[in-house]
Amino acid sequence: MILGSSKFWVGMIVGTVAGAIMYRCATSKRAKELCAAIRANMEETQGCMLNNAREKAADAAVKIADTIADKAAEAREKVHAYTGK
Repeated sequence: MILGSSKFWVGMIVGTVAGAIMYRCATSKRAKELCAAIRANMEETQGCMLNNAREKAADAAVKIADTIADKAAEAREKVHAYTGK
């Protein structure tokens, strides 16, 4: 029978004590300050990552636009050379 086992009761007591300690630590003022600091750092990191992604996207768009402009200039030169104007 499991309720008569001493290992069961020891496990229940250890679990209860560990849970109470963790709850007490999690609701303390210091733990709340630590969570707020972690949250602020995560938001700052996400903001930096977003800015980096925007910069990379803008750089890629500039490269694409430059390539298109070069191709258009080449096509214009070919047309002018062909028509003699």
